[in-house]
Amino acid sequence: MISKSANKFAIIMFDVGAIKQEEVAIYNYLFEYFLENVIYFLFFVVCGVFFKDVLYGLILYMTMAPLRSFGGGVHAPTKRMCYCISYGIVMVITGIVPLIAGRVSRIIWLVLFVFSIIVIVSLAPVDCPNKRLSDNQKNSLRKKCYISIVMLIISNIVLAYFDRYIYCAIITTGTFVAAVSEVLGVIVYQNSKCDPE
Repeated sequence: MISKSANKFAIIMFDVGAIKQEEVAIYNYLFEYFLENVIYFLFFVVCGVFFKDVLYGLILYMTMAPLRSFGGGVHAPTKRMCYCISYGIVMVITGIVPLIAGRVSRIIWLVLFVFSIIVIVSLAPVDCPNKRLSDNQKNSLRKKCYISIVMLIISNIVLAYFDRYIYCAIITTGTFVAAVSEVLGVIVYQNSKCDPE
């Protein structure tokens, strides 16, 4: 559905003379990327609303989106599987973490958060065989990932100060998921037949 909609937008732009024939594929890709990201963001919001607090979804999005964008990690073999896994993770975290946050020791949440950050800092960015990153790209993404981590640390400290441990638990779980993705990405990359450039 997203691909068809993006393709229609690109064709309409070509039909009205806004873009050239050779630009249709580029705009098709851009529209598809844009629509996927908008729907992905809205899904976080909807999950937050469904589970009684829109901040559950917004905080999780602000945690996972930059870490995945800048830190990289494993990719599902198909788009359909990617959607299922990604949306499933969002539903599980926004639905279950608020229920268990108060039942798990704050020390455990802190240890999990620190462990996840150490993993991300050690591995980021993790590229994939389909898209090798140059050294300049890796350095740029690494810096952005570090900035994201600093923001998450500050957010966790502020939220803990105001005794908002459910939100801290959501940040921690989102950070842990990003760390697991990076570890899996390294494992998959090492077992792939593609060599880095």
